Amino acid sequence: MKKFFNAIRGMIVFILLVINMLVSVSTIYLFAIVYSIMPVKKLRLYFYQKMQNINYYWTGINKFILNTFTSTQWVLQGKDKLSPDQWYLLTANHRAWTDIIVVYKMLYNQLPPFKFFLKKELIWQIPFAGIGCWCLDFPFLIRHTKEAIRKHPELKNKDIETTRKACDKFKLSPCTIINFAEGTRFTPEKHSKQNSPYQQLLKPKSAGIGLVLEEMKNHIHELVDVTIKYSDTHPTFWHLISGQIKKITVAYRIVPVSSDLIGNYYEDREFRKHIQNWLNHLWEEKEKILNGLNDLN
Repeated sequence: MKKFFNAIRGMIVFILLVINMLVSVSTIYLFAIVYSIMPVKKLRLYFYQKMQNINYYWTGINKFILNTFTSTQWVLQGKDKLSPDQWYLLTANHRAWTDIIVVYKMLYNQLPPFKFFLKKELIWQIPFAGIGCWCLDFPFLIRHTKEAIRKHPELKNKDIETTRKACDKFKLSPCTIINFAEGTRFTPEKHSKQNSPYQQLLKPKSAGIGLVLEEMKNHIHELVDVTIKYSDTHPTFWHLISGQIKKITVAYRIVPVSSDLIGNYYEDREFRKHIQNWLNHLWEEKEKILNGLNDLN
């Protein structure tokens, strides 16, 4: 009986989330058309900012749906003051596909609109939402293998150029740039293959953070370090929308971006070592936070 009830609840939540997405993305399309044909620069900027704020409405409605129709206990831990009127870089551990939804929901209305880097294939794999993300200036990157970059070094420069162009647009209005430093979702197999020094985390990669901090050095002065803990070992999107995840805890803290974290990431080898060591230390602290969250669950 419980499984049947969860299935019904999951279908209801899924339908409501899809409707919300369709309405939100359709509105983004409308604003994008007006923005693209508007000849007056100030009005273009106005419509651009309004288009970015659709994120708020989409997230707020999603939050209402999840709070109303699921029985998951949502816990937010963090006392540092956040502002929707300034720029941030946000990094988090990557446990499940639902991480984006969780971060959006838990930090709703406390941060400016979210931006994150996407694989270029997603614009066609999820065409309706993918094109919506493109309209919102979410940067799409092509993931090249190390072997391909060794054969064609110019491929690395293409993603660097894409990142720089994206950051130029990020500067137009306050936003939160999300970076999952592990680069992929945690699994025991990946953890073992990496021989990760952390018990519950994969090794962090510093390239994305290093480049964004360099390009946004006059705008981003604080990093939001987010740690996500699910009560389930293998959380899925279905588990979330059907209310099968008992508890989700999000802990956040502000980490100041000091001057030593700004540098030429791709040309300065010593700087790369420095920021990677800094990120490794951040991950050591994140592991301690996760252990503390384990004690609470």
